Amino acid sequence: MRLCRYILTREDAKRLLAVLTRHGGERTLRDLQRRHRFWPHVVEAAAAAGVIRIEMRRPITGRPSRVAMQISGLVNNCGSAKLSGFGSESMESPVEAVVRSLPTRDQRPLGLTIQEELFVMYYWFRRGMPGGVFGPRGEGSAAHAYGRIYGRSRRLKWSSAKSAGSRLARRPWIRAAWFLDRRLQGTGGRLHWPDDMRSACHTWIQLIVEMDAALDKSWPYDVAHAIRHAHTVWEAKDRLAKLDRFAGGE
Repeated sequence: MRLCRYILTREDAKRLLAVLTRHGGERTLRDLQRRHRFWPHVVEAAAAAGVIRIEMRRPITGRPSRVAMQISGLVNNCGSAKLSGFGSESMESPVEAVVRSLPTRDQRPLGLTIQEELFVMYYWFRRGMPGGVFGPRGEGSAAHAYGRIYGRSRRLKWSSAKSAGSRLARRPWIRAAWFLDRRLQGTGGRLHWPDDMRSACHTWIQLIVEMDAALDKSWPYDVAHAIRHAHTVWEAKDRLAKLDRFAGGE
């Protein structure tokens, strides 16, 4: 089971560029993590987006370091004040254009949390029976799954776990995740949960219903492959539109 794919936001990119500007344009990844709370996956996402670049330095003595650097020639030298507001669009640099195109925190799609992924695995993948496989308190019940995931840090009463587990099982994004996994089973590879499974759960359910009606609940390999490797529901729809079976408007 993978962790949720991190999506770089505009606020994180601006703050990272401001930190690099204050420290001469470069900083090691260890220092960014210890002093500025930038985890390595955030810096790597910024490098993949073209906001910065990462360079490996191997000194004569000591351990090598990965250094995050500003892209020379593309970043202005106006400091963090310029980055916080940005100038006019006609005078912005390519890096500023990339930062402006990034989604903000409220525009970032929401996927399943690690706890919700584990709940889907323990509850829905273990038959998902209301009374459980081995009685109402047995494995496969919503209360058992909820207590196993959320009861590790605090002691839960059986009544609390039962009510909270049943509420979580009725959430639309939990049901959408289960139906999507049921349709993709047996088509090869593991399912990576989409990044917008929670924020676009109703759109995912609508897409699953449309595919079931068109394919009689038996998805062929090309359809399953297109949906399996899509990060969002809109990317899945674009991939499906390029298939020959849907090219004629079926």
